[in-house]
Amino acid sequence: MATRQYRPSKLRRLVLPSVTALFLGYFAYHAFHGEYGLVGRARLESRAEQLSGELARLKAQRATLETEVGLLRPGSLDQDMVDERARDSLAMVHPNDVVIMRGARPTSAATPPYPDAGQALDGTDPAAAMAIGQALPPGQ
Repeated sequence: MATRQYRPSKLRRLVLPSVTALFLGYFAYHAFHGEYGLVGRARLESRAEQLSGELARLKAQRATLETEVGLLRPGSLDQDMVDERARDSLAMVHPNDVVIMRGARPTSAATPPYPDAGQALDGTDPAAAMAIGQALPPGQ
């Protein structure tokens, strides 16, 4: 009886190591770049720092609000706090009060925010217009 000689191929010897290398490469990639890998962990730690900063800010805000609420309780009612709240909600002041308005008014670059003293609202100077003999715009 004749036997057939079987000679293993060189490619067949590389199949198992190749599959193993691909398997290990897959897990190595996800160990670095996966959701819980090294890069993902750095992302989670930075988010945790960001949230802890926000938590500290909110705790400080809560403490401030608790202090203000404590001043409005009937047992320790602070007249200044009641006065401040009434002025805020009613938008009214006492006739003898001095009111200082804070906050920037939006202005365009072309027009100044307030006209100068002696200057008309349309930007013409009445005295200069009279001096050079120009007619003033109607209503001045």
